[in-house]
Amino acid sequence: MIVHKAYKFRLKTNAVLTQHMACVAGCARLVWNKTLAEQKTRLGCGEGVQSYSTMCKALTVWKHTDTYAFLRDVPSQVLQQKLKDLRRPLPGGQCKIVAYRCVLTALSLMGYGGEAPARKIFLKRIR
Repeated sequence: MIVHKAYKFRLKTNAVLTQHMACVAGCARLVWNKTLAEQKTRLGCGEGVQSYSTMCKALTVWKHTDTYAFLRDVPSQVLQQKLKDLRRPLPGGQCKIVAYRCVLTALSLMGYGGEAPARKIFLKRIR
C-alpha cells in the first residue's frame, strides 16, 4: 500500500529578501524567454538547437552588455539551471521534429532510403 503525504510550508521572509527573490525569478524568466526565442528562431531557419555550452557563452555575453548588466547581481546557478531546463523538449514537439529529420538524414546517408512513410522508421534487421 502506498501512502501519499503532503507537507505545507511557508518561508518567512523580510521585505529585502522578498524583493531579491522576485528579482532572481524575474531574471530567470528573462533568460528563459530570450533563449527560447533564439532557439525557436534557429529551428525556424532549419538550424539545430544550440548546445548548453553555447547558451552559457551567450549568457556570459549578455552579462557584460550594458542592457543586461542587472544579470550580474543574480546567482549564476539559477540562470544556468534555466538553460539546462531548455535542453528538455521545447513546447509543441519541435525537438522531436528536428530529431526526426536528423535521423532520416542519417539513415539516408547510411543507405537506408529516403523519407519513411507515416513518420515511422523501419530499420533492416541486423544479426
